Amino acid sequence: HYTKTKIKFHSAFIKGENDSDLDISILNYKLKEQFKNFEFNIVRYNPYSPKFGEESDTKTRFLIRKTLNAKVKSRVGMDVNASCGMFYGAVSESST
Repeated sequence: HYTKTKIKFHSAFIKGENDSDLDISILNYKLKEQFKNFEFNIVRYNPYSPKFGEESDTKTRFLIRKTLNAKVKSRVGMDVNASCGMFYGAVSESST
């Protein structure tokens, strides 16, 4: 697809969920195959608790950044248990 407007993608990477070499290779291929003018940003992952996984390690984030020519966005939301535009609501542990 061609557009004069740069399309921006944002994604968080979770260790063991979406950060394998294969995951990144497929993402890179699909983006470059379908979009000629895009920007990719890595959003730092802030899990609410350990049961929601953990952020990819520094080495993996570096490889993702290099492969996708991505920028890493600063970690935000730690003080309110939020990240990636989502805020944790008043949900009991038993319902999650």
